Amino acid sequence: MAVPLFVISNARPTMTIITCFFQGIILFLVGHVNHIWLIVSLFALIGLLETAVNVIAPSVNHTIIPPKIFGRVISILILVMSGSIPISQAIAGYLMKWIEPNTIFIYAGVLEISAAVMVFSLPFVRNYNVNQKNTTN
Repeated sequence: MAVPLFVISNARPTMTIITCFFQGIILFLVGHVNHIWLIVSLFALIGLLETAVNVIAPSVNHTIIPPKIFGRVISILILVMSGSIPISQAIAGYLMKWIEPNTIFIYAGVLEISAAVMVFSLPFVRNYNVNQKNTTN
């Protein structure tokens, strides 16, 4: 039997969104910094925030997704996330022919901040109640 290291009893979607918002701010800052150790420190912070997302997101998924379709939904999520990585790397590599890397980091930060703000502005995400019973079980 596996014992999780972290248990989040009241996981909410806003926790993940706020973490992604901070990642976007850090990516934006990476585009403006010229000191290598500061860039390394910012990437370390991104790594810590990504770890937080990887702890929070599964807890949120368990509260939102009905158990009957949980496996199928997670499979689709993993497929989309895994498929987007090489596509985004290819686009960033292609853009580096014409745009400096720091500009790409700035735009990546703005994109992540914008996505977090747009998702947070959705009422059903912002007003999600952890204690509500899932009616689709």
